[in-house]
Amino acid sequence: SLIAHGCFWADGNGDPSLFDRARIFASLGYRVAVFMDSDVITAPVNVTAMHASGVTLFRWPHNHSTESAIFESAPAHTIKALLAIACEWKSSDAIDHQIKKASNDVYNLELCRDLFHDQMRSCLAIAAGKGSWFKDIEPAERVMLEVIAPNWPQFKELLTLTLCDLIQWIQKAPTALPDLQGNTQ
Repeated sequence: SLIAHGCFWADGNGDPSLFDRARIFASLGYRVAVFMDSDVITAPVNVTAMHASGVTLFRWPHNHSTESAIFESAPAHTIKALLAIACEWKSSDAIDHQIKKASNDVYNLELCRDLFHDQMRSCLAIAAGKGSWFKDIEPAERVMLEVIAPNWPQFKELLTLTLCDLIQWIQKAPTALPDLQGNTQ
């Protein structure tokens, strides 16, 4: 777990002051990383300052939000489970309304759940982002535990490479125990 590696996370809520707080923690000697969406433009001065302060930055590639990374990467057979988690958290009516709105009434919940095709991915990503389907801890944990982790090999690299980089950063914590060959675990 994060805590076992001496790590703790804080939700930045998209607040730009996150960069200042990250640099302050880094200046105090903490190992700091920021994991963020890349669909919102970040001022280059913030990125440069973070790197200069020793803050590691993890972002989805190609201007993706977390929701778009999930829906663009998910194997087709997992879409129904993602929608089920969203419906349990927000309600079927809310999810249906958000899908209709994001697709200009081309798609609805029933179509996306029962007759999913790849053209629906971007609409679902938009609806999920605007509707905050997975922004809370419980649905986000469920998505990871029930959908992503069991189907990890089938998810596209858009999602898995960034998460693997973050996991490797966590595992290289100063508190990691050396193995017999002197590598960190």
